[in-house]
Amino acid sequence: MEPNPPSTTWTRRLNDHFVPVPRPSPPAPRAFTLVELLVVITIIGILIALLLPAVQAAREAARRVQCSNNLKQIGLAILNYENLLGYLPPAGYSNGVWYMSYPNGVNVYGTILPYLEQAALDEIVQGEEIHHGDIMPSENIRVSVLLCPSQAYKGNTTYRAPETIYIQHYNPVLGPSGPDQWNGGDYPVEIAPSSPTNAQMGGYATGGAMPMLLWNSSCTERTGGNRVLRMADICDGTSNTFLIGEMSWDDGTLWAYWPRSTTNGSSGWGGSYCCRNLRYAINAFGGSWSNDTSFGSNHPGGCHFLLGDGSAHFLSENTQLKILQALASRDGGEVVKVP
Repeated sequence: MEPNPPSTTWTRRLNDHFVPVPRPSPPAPRAFTLVELLVVITIIGILIALLLPAVQAAREAARRVQCSNNLKQIGLAILNYENLLGYLPPAGYSNGVWYMSYPNGVNVYGTILPYLEQAALDEIVQGEEIHHGDIMPSENIRVSVLLCPSQAYKGNTTYRAPETIYIQHYNPVLGPSGPDQWNGGDYPVEIAPSSPTNAQMGGYATGGAMPMLLWNSSCTERTGGNRVLRMADICDGTSNTFLIGEMSWDDGTLWAYWPRSTTNGSSGWGGSYCCRNLRYAINAFGGSWSNDTSFGSNHPGGCHFLLGDGSAHFLSENTQLKILQALASRDGGEVVKVP
């Protein structure tokens, strides 16, 4: 027998006794108090303070890599130049007292432009007669591979009113100067005779792989102590000899006009616009117009050097001067390696 279906009346009674439970209403939104807002701002400020040095360090690391790559490009250009012509480009061909054509008055970068993929700029430089008094059209052109990204000095320019002149941050290493801590005596340096001013500027060291080619006092011939050199002349080994050093620190001499080589006093015997002796440690001697101004950079703790094998190395400012001078000489016979 089938069960009797529930009556309609009974179902209605059950529904009458069922009371639905009301849902709780959502709480009203509460605003931040002033204290909570200050705490949040403080936490955000602390996080920014912690992250900012890391961001700056990452940016400097990128700039340092770019600077090293600049030197590697320069090194490749120098090696290609040497491979084609059979000798290394000199640090520069000094200015004379007369107006003389290319390459007189031009530094190393004025001669290796085709190997830096700057053929159009090379044509401009070859058509110039660079001398001390006038600004050349090439000096108003920025060459990014010659500029360290960590040095923002006046947009990497210097000024001789009313014109702007671009500079370069990578100077050929003329060689060691000052006392020879390995063999005694002093390192060889050429200084113009009877010129105290030129002596104060430090003269031109001759022991490096890329010397300055200087005129004699009458501008009739190059001096005998300076000559172009070959890779075979680097008897200490190309991996142990500096070619180029970084000169981009704030306290150093930032008057390295490109592509100019020297001042023209006494046939170019004055100061250098393009190259330096290695007489002092990294970041140690600056603030003066001298060929002995230290190599240095705005990279924390040291600067870059390009070696004869085309490699670029970052050397600490704590590297001993004795080691630096040994690496600056091409045939000193010192047994050293890059730190």
